[in-house]
Amino acid sequence: MPVPAIREGMDARLLAAKALGSTAAANDRLTRSRRWYEQVRRCFAAPQTPDCKKETKP
Repeated sequence: MPVPAIREGMDARLLAAKALGSTAAANDRLTRSRRWYEQVRRCFAAPQTPDCKKETKP
């Protein structure tokens, strides 16, 4: 994720905190998406397992 440009008069700490929060949220979405996709792959390989009875969202 690109870091926003800092202009004169802006608080760099506030922008850094926002950038850190955005990065953490994006990483969380990627992690949850990866886990969901791994479960989908596992269920296609072995659909008889108990955790494959219903599809869960990421």
